[in-house]
Amino acid sequence: MLSCFTSANGREASPLERELLAELETEFDAAARRAGATAADWLVAAIREAVNSGSRFVAPKRIREILARWAAEPGDRLRSSGAPAPDPIASLDLSPDIPLPHGFGSRRTWEFTLRLLSQALDPAELERLFAGSAISGYQSGTVTVAVSSQQIAARLMTQYVDLVTRKLGDAMRRPVRVRFIAPDAGAEEAEPLKVPPRAGPNRSPEVEPERNGPAPPPRFTLAGGLTNLQVWAAVQDELFRRLTPANYETWVRPSVLLAQDGDGSLVIGASNALAGRRLARFLPEIELALRGILEQPVRARIVVSSEWQRLPASGNAPPRASDEAR
Repeated sequence: MLSCFTSANGREASPLERELLAELETEFDAAARRAGATAADWLVAAIREAVNSGSRFVAPKRIREILARWAAEPGDRLRSSGAPAPDPIASLDLSPDIPLPHGFGSRRTWEFTLRLLSQALDPAELERLFAGSAISGYQSGTVTVAVSSQQIAARLMTQYVDLVTRKLGDAMRRPVRVRFIAPDAGAEEAEPLKVPPRAGPNRSPEVEPERNGPAPPPRFTLAGGLTNLQVWAAVQDELFRRLTPANYETWVRPSVLLAQDGDGSLVIGASNALAGRRLARFLPEIELALRGILEQPVRARIVVSSEWQRLPASGNAPPRASDEAR
């Protein structure tokens, strides 16, 4: 179990984390045994689920949330391994597992995308739209999704393309474009149905996301051995559960953890001044999430990334986008 935790996080568990994992093993031992498994089996399965869902840092708190959900499941929904049975819609036809640029295969990525979509769509509608679907290709930022019919493909393109694009982008941790393909009766290969171009800020489909997207923030290490990328990924996972989808998608997902000031406060970068002011409204939630991950009091401030990055390393701090909201 500890080796699985180490593999998931890319580092050894701290003494406190070892203690918390041992407490979880004791707390959920009875529930695991009722499901025909051991608590250690549950812990390993929970770590794997957290990684499969896109988490780049798996904290004991996240593992506990998964275990608590499993313990509350009716017995007939538990597998012999002790983890809940997958949703029917996630049991897709086997297709080639295509490697994708975020490090996971197409099968696991699409299953996670469908789970995200299940939070926004009625189960019956989800079944109608995506039964038998799969990611069938990826090239230059465009994901090809195969669905069951041309009628379904056309409906997805006209009614749900924005939703699918957002959720697939969340699953892959990058902006993507989507096209849908479906077989015609008697045809061996369908004409792909592409997402139509739309006008609007930052929505030009001609832009290549991998080449022209925002540069990643400089990597640095925080107390406890976690990098800023790991910490901010964990914060985003926490805020995804706390905030409305609209607030998370618009203000939180594009933000980055840029640096740590000399006084220990963390610098969070927003894409523009408006995003900074809106993100500042969630500073209490952000600092609470940071405190839980880093296990110490944390102060944070919000800046506009492009302005902050233009300053010399020894220059004055830029105006805080959070000042107007405090």
